[in-house]
Amino acid sequence: MFVTALRRRRSFAALALLLSACTLPIPPAGQALLTGTATYRERMALPPGAQFEATIENVWRADASAVPVAGTRQPVTGVPIQFAIAYDPALLRPGERYGVRARIRAGDGAMLFATDRAYPLPLPGPDGQAHVDLLLRRAAGQPPAARSLVGLYLYLADAAVFTDCTSGTRWPVAAEGAAAALERAYLAARRAPGVPALATVEAHVAERPRIEGPGQQPMLIVQRVLSVQPQSSCAP
Repeated sequence: MFVTALRRRRSFAALALLLSACTLPIPPAGQALLTGTATYRERMALPPGAQFEATIENVWRADASAVPVAGTRQPVTGVPIQFAIAYDPALLRPGERYGVRARIRAGDGAMLFATDRAYPLPLPGPDGQAHVDLLLRRAAGQPPAARSLVGLYLYLADAAVFTDCTSGTRWPVAAEGAAAALERAYLAARRAPGVPALATVEAHVAERPRIEGPGQQPMLIVQRVLSVQPQSSCAP
């Protein structure tokens, strides 16, 4: 009985291995398949609706716009991003160079991350497949990575301040980003005028002109409001 059970386990293991192999992408007849992963180093969440794009491009002339050969577009469900591009090798001209580029766009089309160079297109193996790993970098003009903060928010006399519950640091809140949304949520949640409310936000700190006087000072740039509660202290 023990030998029979052992044989059954081996049979199940072999069947599982066979089924897992069947789930691997297989290039269509006459085509090659490029699989890959794409990631970025910043520790930040992407906005809902973010889209990933990857293309195989002709990059043999540095003074000409890259000509796409094939590509893929898909919603971002996690990082690292896994993708696959099927293409016709007959479209690749002998003696010319081809590369792989990728980018992540927000739902409104704004560029969030992109490769800073074309990664050389690897030659397909005997099975018609090749693999590439891409590193994306933050697009120019994008704000620094936000972090989640819990603190007491107070809006009074046309000025807003945020006191971090963990460190006790007190920052003026810059009038940009999601500052207006935070102000509206506070006015709806506060217990009384002049009383702070407990807010959870995604934000970063950056230098901005002082509210009073010359020079600059660190200010909180709110990128997203997660919650605002009428609680007026950091204590549970």
